Amino acid sequence: MKNLVLYLALFLLPVNWLIAQNQAKIDSLKALLNTHVADTQKVNIYNKLAGLYQRSDSAQVAYYTSLSIPLAKKLHFTQGLSQAYYSLAWVTMVHGHYAVALDLFKQSLGFAQKITDKRGIADAYNGLGIVQMYQSDYTAALAYHKKSLNINIELDDLTGQSYSYNNIGMIYDNQGKYSLAFYYYQKSVAIKRGLGDISGLAVGYNNIGNIYTADNNQRKALKYYKQSLKLFQKNNDKRVAYIYINLGDTYRKQGNFTKSLEYTRKALQYFQKQQNKAYEAEIHKAFGELYVTFNKNTRALEHLNKALTLSKVHQQSELLVAIYTLLGKAYYQQKQYALTIDYLVKGVTLAKATSRWEYLKECALLLAKVYKAEGNYKKASEYQEVGLQATDSVMNTSVQTKLSDFEAFYEYEQEKDSLRLLQKQKQQEYAAHIAAQHANQQISYLGLGLVSILLLSVLFFYRQKQRNNQKLNQANSELHTVNTALLAAKDEVDGVNVTLQEMLETIEKQNDDILDSIVYAQRIQKAVLPLEKRIKEYLPESFVFFKPRDIVSGDFYWFEEVNNKQFIIMADCTGHGVPGAFMTMLGIQALNNIIIQNKIYAPEQILQTLNQTFHTLLNNKGSAMHDGMDVVVSVIDRQAKKMHCAGANSPLIVIEQGKAQEIKGGIHSINGYRRENALVNFVAHTFDISTPTTFYLYSDGFQDQFGGREGKKFMKKRFRELLGSIASQPMVKQRQILRATLSEWMATEALDGMLPYEQVDDILVIGVKVVAN
Repeated sequence: MKNLVLYLALFLLPVNWLIAQNQAKIDSLKALLNTHVADTQKVNIYNKLAGLYQRSDSAQVAYYTSLSIPLAKKLHFTQGLSQAYYSLAWVTMVHGHYAVALDLFKQSLGFAQKITDKRGIADAYNGLGIVQMYQSDYTAALAYHKKSLNINIELDDLTGQSYSYNNIGMIYDNQGKYSLAFYYYQKSVAIKRGLGDISGLAVGYNNIGNIYTADNNQRKALKYYKQSLKLFQKNNDKRVAYIYINLGDTYRKQGNFTKSLEYTRKALQYFQKQQNKAYEAEIHKAFGELYVTFNKNTRALEHLNKALTLSKVHQQSELLVAIYTLLGKAYYQQKQYALTIDYLVKGVTLAKATSRWEYLKECALLLAKVYKAEGNYKKASEYQEVGLQATDSVMNTSVQTKLSDFEAFYEYEQEKDSLRLLQKQKQQEYAAHIAAQHANQQISYLGLGLVSILLLSVLFFYRQKQRNNQKLNQANSELHTVNTALLAAKDEVDGVNVTLQEMLETIEKQNDDILDSIVYAQRIQKAVLPLEKRIKEYLPESFVFFKPRDIVSGDFYWFEEVNNKQFIIMADCTGHGVPGAFMTMLGIQALNNIIIQNKIYAPEQILQTLNQTFHTLLNNKGSAMHDGMDVVVSVIDRQAKKMHCAGANSPLIVIEQGKAQEIKGGIHSINGYRRENALVNFVAHTFDISTPTTFYLYSDGFQDQFGGREGKKFMKKRFRELLGSIASQPMVKQRQILRATLSEWMATEALDGMLPYEQVDDILVIGVKVVAN
């Protein structure tokens, strides 16, 4: 699910650090109130104070507008009334009272229109657009923001234009029209960059990151979120909390529970400190989504119910539809179908009302599953159709088909905007130059008279200064020598800095290129691994828990049905990441040749042939490479009611009639060290599968993972006990337990305030329950 209101909040939420930034102005205005000032000026001061407190203290805004409005009405001071109602509307909106805020913004607009105050009109339209966006009335919101944009263009207000472009982008973002959103976000960012607006740039980068999240391009999303985080940190801007939310969500989508938990916790701590209930709801929703993703449904429901209560109080309809969807998922995973249906039906209704097709699709398709499971095929068919229609709507606005075109198109648009911004800056510089020249002419007349007087004084002191200048010249000469040396040193340092910067840019580009290549390699590796769906065609009671440490993996699995026998193989190659991935490609091709082409079916002979193949491939005369793999091969023969297996430095666990037995693999790995010309023999084991038999193939990644309160490895004994304890569960449940156990093990210290543990190796566990026909 995409983030809902988080990026919008970057413009709206009050933050206490603004008080300190504005304190000098506040103190100055308060001091001015204690002097004798006209009533009209008092209204202006009250409104300026309300504006300074607008993002930091709603009580102060209410206080100063309560002084400003009656006095402005008494004076018939229309502009003062417009400004006061605007400030009051803004804080009312921030606290979630949208109906009242809408009325106040309309009053501000009416007063501004009465005196043709274009600045006030543009601001009021902007406020009205944001309120309507919060209430999911996107048509009205878009109309208001476009009116605000047109006035900002007319006023030649670049800052106002940048806000309008950003807000229009947010409307398209919420509607799922990501290509248009991307276009308007980029226009806003271009202006912010030209104005040197660091905070505005940070907001823009965050919003572009959201678009890449919607495009399922998590790598680019992370790049923009981190750029945003860096700029906010540079500006000492505490809105980094909102970036923590998006980083947490992106890591969740990448399957990185520990990183996601780390950033989401940081955001929650900030919002609790600020006592910001409206956005506490968003954080609790983020926690709920994280725990639902990793099947921790009890924890998920705690957070989602808190989010539900808070979002109802603050009338956050967009957030509600996401919460209903997640509650439905959590109860579905707990098999509480009555509650699942209740929340998903609410989600469908609200998703239709707010045109959130992605949520409508999720709710409807999950409802179809629930009704099918309960035997209500009519309802299942109805919701299946709703889900498919919503899928079409999502596809019609798919970012994947258009975003790349908009990226290219925007490069051209950005050049035009940069030229326009430069032209505007030059015009402003020229106007300032003319004004300064005019002022200088007036000053010069007065200066001529003063020069005449000063000339006499200069002559008097001239002789004295000559004597002093001789001493000063000597000192200056010495200083000049030192300064020359310092400048030379500075030039050298600057040159080194330029060189380092160029090197950094080159490294960053090379890193991006390498990452692109690795991501492409990941696609290739996924393509050659067997689909879990195919495995389940022959082994319906099975699971594969596969968690690479890096983008590509050094562990792999192989499956094929040949001659009425099912072959399932697990391999742990030397290393992980790219080196390991190269070995997996060799291993998969070698197994294809051995089993499918050469028709070698006995597990010990498969290992023997695989060892000879790798020894030939990786060893040249005079130079031996001992990169290889630990492998376990299992062959299921249902007709003979037997399961045969053999291992190369890799064990296999078999559970029969509730008893666990570890079958140790041979001491030699594939292509491991051996004496020259020495033969390596692998031993086969056979099991009767006439009664239900469960077995597990696994690499050493799970048991070698560090975690827990003492920071130790999970260890082989604990891993075996875990497998024994879950063997009676359904296979889907077993995989869920393995994933949850690993996540909790790695994140234990994070829950106590410490950083979580990183994954140290690729992890692969395969479970199969088999009964002979």
